[in-house]
Amino acid sequence: MSEGMEFQDEIEIESEIDWEQSIRLQVSEMLCEFYSACESGEIDPPTHNRLRGIYPTIAYDEEVSSHPVLLSIHIPVLSDTTIHYRYDWHELPLSMNQILADIQDSEGFEFEFVGRAFSPEDLLYEARKALTVTPTDVEFAKEYGWEELMLQVRQGKRSTHRLVPAKLARFIIANKRAQRRQRRQNKSHRRPSKNGKGDASE
Repeated sequence: MSEGMEFQDEIEIESEIDWEQSIRLQVSEMLCEFYSACESGEIDPPTHNRLRGIYPTIAYDEEVSSHPVLLSIHIPVLSDTTIHYRYDWHELPLSMNQILADIQDSEGFEFEFVGRAFSPEDLLYEARKALTVTPTDVEFAKEYGWEELMLQVRQGKRSTHRLVPAKLARFIIANKRAQRRQRRQNKSHRRPSKNGKGDASE
């Protein structure tokens, strides 16, 4: 009886994982590794003209994991380039490595090419199991849940945003402009008409 109750508790704990917190913690850990690599000279440090924000790319497969796995982070730069820092195959969980090997095998590449022919992101984008998270994705997840977000990505109802990292600065600027246009439209819709009937408060 007690074993059954413990098993039930484990299921409940698994189902209550806070995706947003999990992603944030993984991003923080990767950022520490990134800045450490900058200090050691392994990679060039970011310049002062970087834009605000970090865009993570996550992977999720409900059959092998109950939480998202961070693949990489993308830091936008004003010169329309992106600082891209990612994990290699051997740095990802073993369960994710098996998924990557299966995807690569389904594309006709032998096991000996695992980790060399394609990056983890490329393969998981192709299988629609990876997503570069944007602010609109976060808003959707807060309303409908992260599992639903990744399900819609898998079904092709939402974009993986695989093209966003290459032109991240342009993407951010375009979205800021779209948000400003939307705010102006919302304000214009709230304005009362000349005869006063447009104001709902009257």
